[in-house]
Amino acid sequence: MTEVQEPRVLETPKEKRILKISDMIILGILLIVSVVLVVTIVNRLNLKHEVNAAKATTDKVVAALAKQDTKTIRSYGDKSFQAKNTAETLNAHLTFRPEGSDPITFGAMYGDSKPTVSRQIVANTSTGQHVAIIYEYSKLKVPFYVRVDVTKAPNSDKWQLQALSASSTETSLET
Repeated sequence: MTEVQEPRVLETPKEKRILKISDMIILGILLIVSVVLVVTIVNRLNLKHEVNAAKATTDKVVAALAKQDTKTIRSYGDKSFQAKNTAETLNAHLTFRPEGSDPITFGAMYGDSKPTVSRQIVANTSTGQHVAIIYEYSKLKVPFYVRVDVTKAPNSDKWQLQALSASSTETSLET
């Protein structure tokens, strides 16, 4: 018996693919877009972490406001804030003096209400990072807003109180 051999297919050498200029340009553009997207995502995740850290500080300030604990509020301040505000001056600013009645402290008026975050403002500058959070107190018939500004200097990991402001209108605190 003779063996039947399968016919052989002669292979032709494959042509070498040479990258064209247009292929290199497309690959370069895809690489650049990929790098930009990765950098953007990393920066956004870092910014979210930073805002959460800043909010932790502003929440502590708001908790101290509820207790009218001006010494603690002042301790969260940066050097400029502490130079402008003593515990006594903060207490005076946080005390309402309606005509014809006894003074009412912020803590007595809003201390048992839990404020909600109305707005967050985030900025990166040459002097560091800046986060301002506007809290809304809606316990009374007319809402009241408190803006807490905190900053973090470059090469620092500590958020510090820069300013406190309050108003019966939110729009006046947005700038």
